[in-house]
Amino acid sequence: MVLPGGAERTDSVRAGLAEVGEVDIVLIHDAVRPFITEDLIEELLKIVQKDKAVIPVARLKNTIKSIKGDYIEQTIPRHNLVQVFTPQVFAYRLILAAYERAYQEGYVSTDDSALVEHNGGKVRYKFCSDLNLKITDEVDLFFARQILDNNLI
Repeated sequence: MVLPGGAERTDSVRAGLAEVGEVDIVLIHDAVRPFITEDLIEELLKIVQKDKAVIPVARLKNTIKSIKGDYIEQTIPRHNLVQVFTPQVFAYRLILAAYERAYQEGYVSTDDSALVEHNGGKVRYKFCSDLNLKITDEVDLFFARQILDNNLI
């Protein structure tokens, strides 16, 4: 089944959740992340059985700063920060309830797990490879080609 995308990511995912029917678990994945592995999916599926929500993450390698106007506002300690990937895996009823509440409250996020957090749920994380690359621009496409050309996955 193919559905038209919405104005925001949350619109697209919400439409997909409405069409999938009653299932136990859903995996929400960005098509622009082609390098997921079966091993990662299996690990996430194992974790979601117990914890109801799990996302793949990787540690940050660069220093992170916030900006205001033309200047650095502050340096944010990165030891407790991670970057988030997909697929994000949820118990169906948990993520559906999170989406319903978000829509009622007008809460929008680029991340599905943020809706679960907003709804009071806990989200488990699983460290994964940085090669779970999101291809959004020419630089990402260059690195994706390197991954393929060098058989890194």
